[in-house]
Amino acid sequence: MRCSPHDAADVNGLETFAGEHVKVLYEIQDCTPGRSVDDVLVFGRKLQRAAETGPVLPVRYGSVVADVAELADLVRAREASWAEQLDRVAGQCELIVHLRLPEEPSASRTDEGNESGTAYLRRRAAHLHAREAVLTGLLQTVGPSLRAHRSLTGTSEERVALLVPQSDVNGVRAAIEEWGDSTDLGVRVSGPW
Repeated sequence: MRCSPHDAADVNGLETFAGEHVKVLYEIQDCTPGRSVDDVLVFGRKLQRAAETGPVLPVRYGSVVADVAELADLVRAREASWAEQLDRVAGQCELIVHLRLPEEPSASRTDEGNESGTAYLRRRAAHLHAREAVLTGLLQTVGPSLRAHRSLTGTSEERVALLVPQSDVNGVRAAIEEWGDSTDLGVRVSGPW
């Protein structure tokens, strides 16, 4: 489900529910949405088609309502907030950075079961600092183009959503890919959404 300004064009393959100020684009499915990276990317391609008609506000991936009547209730309850958010993101788009953050090392076999609390906490702190350094490096790479960011959950990999101006997408993507090539984090960029 996605919402867009009321006057946005329809998107082939998606149903439209028009509220007073926004349209909600949705599709009817027989089963709940999958959680794999491929499923998310298919959703992203549909979202990209919708974004070509104007600003869109993606509703959390995997959101499900029972029927159109429940969708109507949801639109009535949230339409004003969605319209306000659409105004804020006009001219912006989202890139998703997929990467493998450093894994937490386990205690060595010789220390297994004998690791002190202090050693455990030092190991955990070092791991958290390494993860934080990666994320800081990513955000510094994006630089002043970054409008907002957030970590995403729901898959087995780390994903970071970045909101950037549409005019900066190609430069930001190139900078992230160059940064990713200098790491062993398996960096991939999807979008713009």
